[in-house]
Amino acid sequence: MSQIARDSGEQAPLEARLKKLTSKARRVGLTTFLFIMAEPELEYIGRKVVESISFENGKKASPSAI
Repeated sequence: MSQIARDSGEQAPLEARLKKLTSKARRVGLTTFLFIMAEPELEYIGRKVVESISFENGKKASPSAI
């Protein structure tokens, strides 16, 4: 019977492809997560800016201005 060599120090072609794929998937996942988490923060900051500008002008901020 033939023997399977263990840990030859080289990556199999499939293993190299899987490493690239997992690296790309990790990047896509992290980028998506950052966009999803940043959107509410930007919306909150924008709302506060509109409220502060309208407060300086003596007006109440209307929801349509946001």
